[in-house]
Amino acid sequence: MDIKQIKILIEKYHNCETSVKEENQLKEYFMQESIPVEFADQKKYFQYLVKEKNIKLTNPDFEKEFLDKINNKQTIFQLYRTPLSIAASIILLITVYFIIPKGYLKKDSFFSQVEDTYQDPYEAYLETKKALAFVAEKMETGTKGLEKISKIDKGLQELNNLKKADNAMTKYGKMASINKMGQFIISF
Repeated sequence: MDIKQIKILIEKYHNCETSVKEENQLKEYFMQESIPVEFADQKKYFQYLVKEKNIKLTNPDFEKEFLDKINNKQTIFQLYRTPLSIAASIILLITVYFIIPKGYLKKDSFFSQVEDTYQDPYEAYLETKKALAFVAEKMETGTKGLEKISKIDKGLQELNNLKKADNAMTKYGKMASINKMGQFIISF
């Protein structure tokens, strides 16, 4: 085989464009003893493929055993779920026991310094209402540009109607071919 042709086949092989016949030609070529040095890596690769293809399983029950292991698989987590859950709970309890008494809920902590900013609950309600109205206004201006998407949705609905028509035409095409077969049978 010509080196140019081999290069073309190798390129096609790496682009997944070869036929089975062309792949077999490459395997046969690389099984030869005298191969140009530039193809040394390719030779090793194709010899590996041929060698691996010829390996036969010695255990006739391999497939059954393999499928049984897949169906009955248990991960390490599934085997040790209960002990791991208990260990995590103990770690959480120990952490809470040693961290909370050290001052997170004492008077000097951040949580104890938070106070109400309004004395009158109605005044707090009005301020909250004002803040939520501001957020709603900003969200409304942000979604104005999305109105054009509704036009796309209408176009998609029209395409769905075309799809229904196409399905009907396909069914009609099948009926027409059955009708032609019926006419052909009647002609005998």
